[in-house]
Amino acid sequence: SVIFDIQRKLKNVPGAGDLQRSLLQTALARLQEVSDTFASRSEIDLNTIVALNDLGDVFLRIGSADSSRPGNPGRGAGDEGPLTAARKVYQQALDIAQKLHATNQNNAQVNRELSVSYTNLGDVNLQAGQLTEALGLYEKSLEIRQRLADADPTDAHAQRGLWVSYNKLGDVNLQAGLVTEAIGNYQRGLEIRQKLAAADPMDAQAQRDLSISYEKFGDVSLQGGQVTEALGN
Repeated sequence: SVIFDIQRKLKNVPGAGDLQRSLLQTALARLQEVSDTFASRSEIDLNTIVALNDLGDVFLRIGSADSSRPGNPGRGAGDEGPLTAARKVYQQALDIAQKLHATNQNNAQVNRELSVSYTNLGDVNLQAGQLTEALGLYEKSLEIRQRLADADPTDAHAQRGLWVSYNKLGDVNLQAGLVTEAIGNYQRGLEIRQKLAAADPMDAQAQRDLSISYEKFGDVSLQGGQVTEALGN
């Protein structure tokens, strides 16, 4: 909350870039202390995974917000900026999720958290331009989410997770220039979203997700030269 408040207040202040980066670095250092302390004394349980993934989300959002600024804290090989911190925390969450999954392979919640951990680490790799690594992690997440969705086709939460996975695969395909593959994955995601939105027309989140799918499929269709399809979406 403090970090994002700092970003908002200093966004349009002339000459405030250095001050903003200094304040962010201080906040990041304290956040890293929190995440390191928490991970070092935590037990192997679902709450630990969720908390570490939440911490990683904060780091990743900071890295995304500052990635375009010269000298931002998220740049530089081997630095301790937000992207590096996000990778570290997400990896901790994944390690714990894998250990928990080894003894609870049929537990749906454990499987969901494992799939989320794979996706989160994939997001870091995608943001860092490491497309092969991102693709591999997204595919592992998709495999888990496909099993969960197949086990209960009426589970809207499981179906939404599957939609997320197809969108992530489409994103990495698109960044790699694989337009045909991206179209295929976005199409699969759109079909899932259409069914979920039709099943509950009053669900605002479902409608928002559907609009995202239409936009993604429209954008990639345009890149692939399918103007009519893009216009329709």
